[in-house]
Amino acid sequence: MPRRLALLVATYHYHDVGLRRLTAPGHDAEALAKVLRDPEIADLKVTTLINEPLQVVGEAIGEFYHNRRSDDLTLLYFTGHGMKDDQGRLYLAMTNTTRDNRPNSDPRNKKTSRVASSLPETYTGTCRPTLTT
Repeated sequence: MPRRLALLVATYHYHDVGLRRLTAPGHDAEALAKVLRDPEIADLKVTTLINEPLQVVGEAIGEFYHNRRSDDLTLLYFTGHGMKDDQGRLYLAMTNTTRDNRPNSDPRNKKTSRVASSLPETYTGTCRPTLTT
């Protein structure tokens, strides 16, 4: 039987004072979780992560997509700041992201505390995208 799962990631508090504190992400994630859990609307099993560091979020995304089948329905939702590198690639800022470790085009820059927005693509190889109206 297909599984119906959602992983909601909300980050609004950042250690780096240069990343403005946001007010909506926590409320957005909680409201969306309520709707997604409602059996009359979506009936998904929802996991919500709020203000977690990169390691926790990265592991959660990996676990979320581990052993998924092609008929599973998965939703990964992020609300928070994003940052671009010198190549224009988008990264999702986690609570421990700092602007001084923003990725750049120098491949020697290994210091990181943000999630590449393309990371979920590495886990979804067996998933089939579905458009519903």
